[in-house]
Amino acid sequence: MYLPCIIARRGQWGKLRRAGPYAAGGFDPLPSIIYNTQDGRPGYGPPAKRCLGTENPGMTRYMHRYGHILLLVLVLLTAAGFRFYELQWDREMDAFPHPDERHLANTMSHVSLSWPPDWRNLLDPDHSSLNPRRINPEDPAGGHYDLAYGTLPVYLYRFLTVIFPGRQGEYRQFFVVGRITTALLSLLTVLLVYLLGRTFWGRREGLLGAALLALSVTHIQLSHFMTVDIALTAFGTAAVYAGARLVARGGWWRALLMGLMVGCAAACKVSGFTYGAVILAAGLLVLLRPGDERLSRRLGRTLGYMALAGLGVVLAFGTFEFYALLDPATYLEAIGRQAEMVRGEVDWPYTRQYVNTAPYVYHLNNLLRWGLGWALGIAGLAGVLAALVHLVWA
Repeated sequence: MYLPCIIARRGQWGKLRRAGPYAAGGFDPLPSIIYNTQDGRPGYGPPAKRCLGTENPGMTRYMHRYGHILLLVLVLLTAAGFRFYELQWDREMDAFPHPDERHLANTMSHVSLSWPPDWRNLLDPDHSSLNPRRINPEDPAGGHYDLAYGTLPVYLYRFLTVIFPGRQGEYRQFFVVGRITTALLSLLTVLLVYLLGRTFWGRREGLLGAALLALSVTHIQLSHFMTVDIALTAFGTAAVYAGARLVARGGWWRALLMGLMVGCAAACKVSGFTYGAVILAAGLLVLLRPGDERLSRRLGRTLGYMALAGLGVVLAFGTFEFYALLDPATYLEAIGRQAEMVRGEVDWPYTRQYVNTAPYVYHLNNLLRWGLGWALGIAGLAGVLAALVHLVWA
């Protein structure tokens, strides 16, 4: 009985008359059920108070306005449940199994800042207590502490451990605070994905993207470790979102924010510099955006945006990787060792699992099966293919 009402509310009066019980003409015994629809044309169906979805117009308007917020909260709560569940999964062990976690914890244990600060010591990269890559006093050869990652996560986790010291001892507290911080950054990334989807396409697409990331296997797994990957992804996603808003709305502060986020991503891991492509893409889209503005003026504003974004990169990276600027040789040496590992020029035990694996196929298989999960993996690949097709046809 609600179907005629639904059709009528859509304004499809002609279709209803052809399909209704009185399509052949004749006297209508129930003229009272012919009423005006929302678009002003007559409709056919039961009284308005019995129409599906109109029993409580106030609730309908409320759901239309705030329903997506409720769904987003549900997605975030689901993501939080998976990410905060059993953060201390290794509490019964007498060791911490993840080598990268131990590497960061060991690095944090020899990082400190005296108060009042000793400026002469802080400006000496070889001996500063704040430099994670300073000279190791226990090394007879005078070598430096090794840190392949950026120093922003080290400083962030170390600072939060000072604020929340805990009762389990400083070393174990590194893991407690670090994992909670990682899980929070993971939730922030889910929110940023929603905002990105809403900016590019709409609320539904944003919710879908956020839901897929909330259920991503890799994202959930890495949220249980005090590592740098989630922090890198959070800052990188924030850079992409700031770039998207810059293209859509303009604004000098958005250009600066985009650069700051790229700099923070690079200060988490050297691969974060690849997010510099966001600055180039945003600048190109601003330049090519249709409008009545003269090309010379648009070009000047675009160059100004990119210059301000570049300043943001320098400010963020220079703040959180300060010693990389004071002692670039040590920084590049640490990065070079990781590059040798990636190229297979050094034999380390934990890299032997990749020997004689099929290029691309091995990575794709792990990405779909264990990395993203089938839902997000297939959706991501389909999205990439659809984007390529659209780009070619466009």
